[in-house]
Amino acid sequence: MKLILHIGGGKTGSTSIQRSLTDEVELLKSHRMFYAGQYFENCPGYVSNGQLPHSRFYIEYANKTDTLVEHVEAHLDRLMPKCQKEGIDTIIWSNEAMFTSYDKLAPLYRSLAERYDVEVVAYIRRQDDWLFSAYQQWGIKHKTYAGNIKPFAEWVGDWKSECDYHEVFSQWADIFGADAIKVRVFGACGDVVQDFYKTIGMNDAEPALVEKDNVSLQNTHASLFQLYNTHFKGQKGPHDFIGFMARTGIDKLQLDKIDATLGYPTTEELATTAFEFKESNQALKELLGDESLEVSDGSWRKINSEISRDGLVSALLFALVRCERRICDMEQKLKETQGHA
Repeated sequence: MKLILHIGGGKTGSTSIQRSLTDEVELLKSHRMFYAGQYFENCPGYVSNGQLPHSRFYIEYANKTDTLVEHVEAHLDRLMPKCQKEGIDTIIWSNEAMFTSYDKLAPLYRSLAERYDVEVVAYIRRQDDWLFSAYQQWGIKHKTYAGNIKPFAEWVGDWKSECDYHEVFSQWADIFGADAIKVRVFGACGDVVQDFYKTIGMNDAEPALVEKDNVSLQNTHASLFQLYNTHFKGQKGPHDFIGFMARTGIDKLQLDKIDATLGYPTTEELATTAFEFKESNQALKELLGDESLEVSDGSWRKINSEISRDGLVSALLFALVRCERRICDMEQKLKETQGHA
């Protein structure tokens, strides 16, 4: 039995790939493949324990890898009769938290290597582009640390190891061998969902289009997240503010640029950051024996951090006016209800 591990990484279209795999059951079946899910939720006997964020899967088992090995193998064992009955010869497991979990979960991966013909599929993103996108996602939108919102220059130090790709894939190659690893460059491979299907051998597949998730923030929206999240002493998830923006319609507005500082790096600073990974990227090509694997194309993301105060004030005014309108509507309905009582 072949086992395809789609290990991410984050910010490279993993959610879109997972959404497509979930929707394209029959397409996969026609190619003798089955998508087990992020947590094996598509396997027989799966019982949800409420672990929605992908990181929880690993937090739960961080200090008890033997339990995780048993957990995963039990799911796969229960899946085997279904695979045999339906002629399935390839299982797909996708979870972007796997990307840098090789150190914590090596016993699990070595166990899988003994039982299955494992192929690892990963997407990487040019380091300057990935770090900036990650800063918007986890530095501003979803604050994953305590204290005020950090500027990029302060935040980035804790994240550079996430995109030292030679170090990452050296560890994966130690477990499965370099020949078992397929690395694709996000942004250079076209539509990531289509590319994934071709990478796993479904060259004739035509999956339905998938709406992108976690796209880059407009500057105005980033500023609103910054103003809101910085008032919380601890970590602050994005969900309540996302709901507020959706209910008030701010998330759909195209507003003027504003001049509030976002802590963004300059284009030159990002180029310098990307240059730090030049040797690592070359070593990655040598490790995987793929001279065509170009992480950097020599052009740099141009950063625009200009914001006009008018845009920010406009967003807040739109929110206030629409909230007021909703309150007025509810008050009117309440009066009408009381009038009929």
